Amino acid sequence: MLEEESVCHSEPTLYTIEGNIHFCPNENTLRNVIDGRTVTLLSTASECFKILIENQGRVISRDEMKELVWGKRGVIVSSNTFYQNMLNLRRGLEKVGAGKRLISTHYGKGVTIDNGLDITPIVTSVSNCLEPMNGTKNIPFSTSEAINTADEHFLNNFKQLEEKGIIKKNRYKHGMILITNLLLLFFCILMFYTAHNLKRENYFSHYTKTKLKVKNCDIYTDPALLNEHELNELLKQNPPDCEEGETLYLSSVYPIQRMSVIRCIGTFLPGEECESDYYLE
Repeated sequence: MLEEESVCHSEPTLYTIEGNIHFCPNENTLRNVIDGRTVTLLSTASECFKILIENQGRVISRDEMKELVWGKRGVIVSSNTFYQNMLNLRRGLEKVGAGKRLISTHYGKGVTIDNGLDITPIVTSVSNCLEPMNGTKNIPFSTSEAINTADEHFLNNFKQLEEKGIIKKNRYKHGMILITNLLLLFFCILMFYTAHNLKRENYFSHYTKTKLKVKNCDIYTDPALLNEHELNELLKQNPPDCEEGETLYLSSVYPIQRMSVIRCIGTFLPGEECESDYYLE
């Protein structure tokens, strides 16, 4: 008997809701004091309800509620566990006649109990929270009962919010992928442009300077060209024209047995002029 009487020792022992509903958090029970209807909540649903009461008027987000109820125990739960506990609480309140307006859902933010509702904490040394009134019975309550239309609407709305969050995350990921691809494309273009310029700057880097000269113009040949003796004979037969300070670059033309002559003022760098004059037999 002493054990039964000490069950509800806590501070506060119970909460009076709108004058006719008693909530005993230590026993996880809701009771209508007028007709005696009583339901037993899940312990975690009861804890959720107590947190909402203690923070009346403030919106509690799903993540905050999960942390306050389960996280402090080192337990990680899914969003569906949170939904089921809120459904359990709503069903319990509805069964004892509290109606559907007690807990408000702020979509995208969380849940709250409005400030306008009359909720009074009561502290007593002994409370008979579980003692049913004459002619009434304690109604066991579990989430295995069929979810009514209001519950389905509540669950669907929360799931829609979760899906929207997932969609936003996917959009963010897709945006990052697009930006990454654009950056890669930009760097590829930049590398191509740089390589092209380097190639232009070093266009004749593999050419070899010969000892021969035409009108005091230096002559460079590519590796595939004739040897120096054959080149000397060729230049005697077909002397190319050049002016003082110019450089001649002789290139073989594959697969035709010809060679081209390119005259440049300087070393073929950007801003310097080059001209291809003709091909020699």
